[in-house]
Formats: sequence, structure tokens, C-alpha cells
Amino acid sequence: MQLGCSNNLCAYTFQYGDGSGTSGFYVSDLLQFDMIVGSSLVPNSTAHCEVGFPRPTPVKAVGDQNDY
Repeated sequence: MQLGCSNNLCAYTFQYGDGSGTSGFYVSDLLQFDMIVGSSLVPNSTAHCEVGFPRPTPVKAVGDQNDY
């Protein structure tokens, strides 16, 4: 997997064993989980999270001769 960020835009590229692959953008964040006990807010735990969003694949219309 290749990762890279430029101007706060983070991209990834991944190639599977069969030669196909995917690419897109990802975000990274720190999630904070809290509990409410009675009327108090109690910090509980945190979790680091990364999520990837693949680039959409163009869909050819019937009769479309363009090579995407």
C-alpha cells in the first residue's frame, strides 16, 4: 500500500494479488468516547480511526465508446 499526503489531502493506492487494485483518499481522526453517569460526563476512552474512501469508477453507458 502506498500512502501520501499533500496540502492536507491524503491518498492511498493498493494493488491486490490478482492485479486489480483500488485508490482513493483517507481520513485519520481520534475519537473520544465519554460516559454520562448521573449528571456528570466522564471521559471513558479514545480510539484512533482511519477510513478510506475509494475513487468512484466511471460507468459506461450503453453504446459509449470512450475508454476510461
